[in-house]
Amino acid sequence: MHVSLKRQVITISPAFWVALISPILFPGCGAGKHTRVVKYEMEPVVIIGDPKADPALAGPDIAFEHAQELYDRGDSTGSLEYFDQVWKRWPDSRAASLALYNAGLILEELSDFTEALSRYLTVIKTFPGTREAHDARFRAAWCYEKLRSPDKAAAMASKILSEGDLTPDERFDATVRLGIAYFNMGHLDRAESMLTHALSPLGLAGKIGGTDGNPVAAQAQFTLGEIWSNRFRNIKLKLPIENMKKNLVEKCALLLRAQHSYLRAMRIGDKYWATAAAYGIGKLYDDFVDDVIGADLPQGLTEEEKSIYYCELKKYIDVLAKKAIRIYSQNLDMAERMGVTNEWIENAGTRLKDLQERYLDQYGLCRDQAGLSTTEQPAGEIQETPRSSKKEEGNFKEIPLEQNENRAEGDITSKGEDRGLQETKKEIENNILEPDAGSYYPDAETHPEKESTMLLEQENNSPDLASDLE
Repeated sequence: MHVSLKRQVITISPAFWVALISPILFPGCGAGKHTRVVKYEMEPVVIIGDPKADPALAGPDIAFEHAQELYDRGDSTGSLEYFDQVWKRWPDSRAASLALYNAGLILEELSDFTEALSRYLTVIKTFPGTREAHDARFRAAWCYEKLRSPDKAAAMASKILSEGDLTPDERFDATVRLGIAYFNMGHLDRAESMLTHALSPLGLAGKIGGTDGNPVAAQAQFTLGEIWSNRFRNIKLKLPIENMKKNLVEKCALLLRAQHSYLRAMRIGDKYWATAAAYGIGKLYDDFVDDVIGADLPQGLTEEEKSIYYCELKKYIDVLAKKAIRIYSQNLDMAERMGVTNEWIENAGTRLKDLQERYLDQYGLCRDQAGLSTTEQPAGEIQETPRSSKKEEGNFKEIPLEQNENRAEGDITSKGEDRGLQETKKEIENNILEPDAGSYYPDAETHPEKESTMLLEQENNSPDLASDLE
């Protein structure tokens, strides 16, 4: 991450120059007994040693500029040292608040959120009423979030929202931070309400001109996916049979809601949150495999009968596992083509390997029961999914990019955008099986049982994240 540091703009009033040059141009003016002595308070210059050898010795302005130059050359650590010297040595200078804020940004870049937070809180306390103090509240809320202190993040976001002079972008940002804090505190309903309001085209999102390419909006949409995922995981498949059927229908509906939110997060076009959302979709199906395996057993079964029972469940496990494996693999493909490496991609690779191993273990159970040799492979057994950018015939629904002018807000429409963002959005758009689908089943609302049956029994009705950009 390369942050945008605040730069110091030094202005000198015209009156200063007039007062400075008047005695030179008009040496006789003002002479005599009525001569008035005018004192000018200049920025103190502390010279210790050779200022040419160490810019920090020449005053806050030169030290600030040197810190900026170091950062522009890629020396974040050296830049941080000089910014810290500015606000510590010259706390009353105009450069002090800027330097302190910039030090916080650099520490964030270095993933030292504790020290970054310390700088921001110092800005807020020491320089109240400045632009840096205002901006530091937003950064502090983010640091509290990264440090897993959601209660403090919520308090800071609430403080920001209580201010009356926020721009639409600032209000959007603070509302999202508050919604995410509620989610991290376990208040799912409040979080959903806050984030939905922020993302609504008729709400805050409309006031900032849409969410295209906005990483804050992408995180908000991803968090909505996490909210629905949490509700999905909280439902367990419990006996009696009628209750288990009800649980299954509820889980399928919640999975589709979560999937819909993740897809929307991907469509915003931020690379980091696109890979996070793709991982979230894969994990939904991955966790569903565990839920089916962990479902309540009918009472009174022998060990042999339990093995047979699990083999009957295998037809559902097959479908869910294949979907999870395919999505994880395609997420890795997508990230490789976009040049993205992050924790979500690492997690996808780990979960893919683990799921493939667990999936084969389940086949081992059924082989024993069916009397198959360990070298025989049951029909339909999944192979390790090769990560290829080539599409398999019949598995993809093409979405021509030339149809974009009729897409809903948030899709690829604008020209002249950052080329990287355009390519990312093109990649994401090609990765979606249905352009605006919240559910892949037309009868989902009127026939939830049909929805759950199709989700568990059909392999080709999940999002397909593979694409070919050639």
